Amino acid sequence: MEKENKDKRVKRLSLLGAAEHGLVLYDALHDKDLTKFFFLLKQGYGLSPFILNVMIDFGYEKNLVKALEICELVDFKVYDFLCAYWGQEKAENFLVEKDFKNIIKKMFPAESLVKYQFWNILVDRKEYAALTGAGKFDVIKEVYFQNAACREEICKALLEAADDCHRASPVNDDVINAIINTFVELEEFDYLSHFSEGVFKLLELRKWSFLPYHEPRLFGKKTRADVWQLIYDNGGEDFLYNHATRERTIFKVEILKFLIENKYYNKFIADKDWCNLALYGAEEAIDWEDCASLSDDYCGSCTETARLTLLARYHKRMLLFKNKRFGWWLKSFIM
Repeated sequence: MEKENKDKRVKRLSLLGAAEHGLVLYDALHDKDLTKFFFLLKQGYGLSPFILNVMIDFGYEKNLVKALEICELVDFKVYDFLCAYWGQEKAENFLVEKDFKNIIKKMFPAESLVKYQFWNILVDRKEYAALTGAGKFDVIKEVYFQNAACREEICKALLEAADDCHRASPVNDDVINAIINTFVELEEFDYLSHFSEGVFKLLELRKWSFLPYHEPRLFGKKTRADVWQLIYDNGGEDFLYNHATRERTIFKVEILKFLIENKYYNKFIADKDWCNLALYGAEEAIDWEDCASLSDDYCGSCTETARLTLLARYHKRMLLFKNKRFGWWLKSFIM
């Protein structure tokens, strides 16, 4: 019954505005009736900066702490008042000690929440940058896997933290490595492509498709050819070939030439791309018997006409004659 009555009273008082709460409490203070004042606070009338100021002006400053301790309802702006009155550190210590949960959740800045290790509140407020700065990657990963809606925001916060590290002097390698490992555990490889250390992690993991190969600076290189060489040296030659032949890239010709100059012939031979091998000086890798056959099993660029032209240019007259390509056999004498 007592709890029911209290709930009803609190509900009634919630219908009043802050100013109306203040007027009732002000009257008690004006009448110098502290007993009534404290009774009203216990009943659910809200404490505000206005009332705290009145207490000081009326000579009740020594009763501030008691008023704060017994009140049921406190205006959020009391935080600002206490910070101005006591200083931020003392005010926050008091609010934490007395467990003013609502004020802590609403008013404490992120750095204060980190100081007092209120990790759950930081999560609720989506203060992922603060969690990253505090090294709470375990908390970040837990939130990531539990709440899909937050994943992009979490990744952006991690990326911003990496940017902050790079702007610092010296760079905190431990934090950078922790960020990289977190991205790897979350399998958010695309975000690693935004900074150099992440790019080299992608190279190490052979996550070729995520590499920003069009941005040499992220590889510590000056040209695209330098990047291709780095990818090649790390075992990414098949990726380069597939990228050049199966995706639309304006660098197709340059990549194919680069691969052949590095004596990477396997994929060209498997695809029977004799034309590109010849074009870039790898005649030794060409299967001339196959090139002269009537089969249609060739890559798109190596058409029959292109193959016959190739045979004639390299004077493979016996093969042309054997396959009854007499016209091309004659042309081979003038090419």
